Amino acid sequence: MEYRPLQRPKVYTMNGTFEEVVAWIEGYTMNARKNSHDARFQLYDFNRWLATKRNYSDHIVASHHLREAYVDDHEALAAFASLFREFVSEHEDGNE
Repeated sequence: MEYRPLQRPKVYTMNGTFEEVVAWIEGYTMNARKNSHDARFQLYDFNRWLATKRNYSDHIVASHHLREAYVDDHEALAAFASLFREFVSEHEDGNE
């Protein structure tokens, strides 16, 4: 699964900033959680995984730590997308 805002952020948000795209994805996954029991694509699970991978102390907003690591929106979104693909790949393989 690939979130389209990561590919074309200005189509889905006002300015295509990292913060806007993450907010869009958070809203999307909140709705998806209400309609699906498939937890592997939930942002909450991704944030927990990311916090462990990057040694972040707060898993609730781990994706926001990427903003601190990448000043440029494009770089931050590319890193988010790459890490999310890695997360999905690990979970599809049953490595939770």
